[in-house]
Amino acid sequence: MAFCRNMAVPTKSEDIAFEEFLKELPADYSEMAYEFKAFTRSRKIKTPAQLLQVVMLYCGLDHVLRETAGVFTLQEERLTDTAIHKRLKACEPWLKALLTKMLPSVTSASTSLRLLVVDGSSLQGPGAKGTDYRLHLALDLVSMTLHEVHVTGADQGESLSRYDFRQGDVVLVDRGYNHPATLIDLHEQEVGVVVRLLPTAMPLYFRPAGQLESILRAEQRLQMAD
Repeated sequence: MAFCRNMAVPTKSEDIAFEEFLKELPADYSEMAYEFKAFTRSRKIKTPAQLLQVVMLYCGLDHVLRETAGVFTLQEERLTDTAIHKRLKACEPWLKALLTKMLPSVTSASTSLRLLVVDGSSLQGPGAKGTDYRLHLALDLVSMTLHEVHVTGADQGESLSRYDFRQGDVVLVDRGYNHPATLIDLHEQEVGVVVRLLPTAMPLYFRPAGQLESILRAEQRLQMAD
């Protein structure tokens, strides 16, 4: 594999940094890898920690799949970029569970109000020419914690329908969320939405106060005149 010749192997300081990184993870991160089927058996990648190191080569150091496979090949044994891709895809549920477990949580809230900011971002892997994934996130501004996190394919756009809201929530969103049907559904659930209006996507029709009543009265007078 000629491409491996110029591949940068992690230095001793990088190895130490990774060991420190592992200490910050939940104590049962390895067991969780089996639970979420990210790691099922020991073959070329021997342990969940080694699998996580592959993840960090790709996501943390922004290596492309070919570079990630090359570094692993130099350190351990030959592994193709296709195999790396399959292992990374299997890691998604595990990484989501780790992230959820590590996020700060609020045990007792001083108020029942939830003021949520929702937004989405496009994610590109190293060397990608287009969007690979989309990150959808809801942040609770009162408790300053993440309410929900979703990672989808590039074909999934911004939508409030993917989130679990409750009666009384107030949601702040940008103009990408001008979806009339979804907003009507949330209104019926008594969920408030503050949205930056995009008239081309959601035209509004204003009815002056008393207009309907005036029309009804005019109709009644015409009937009486007949």
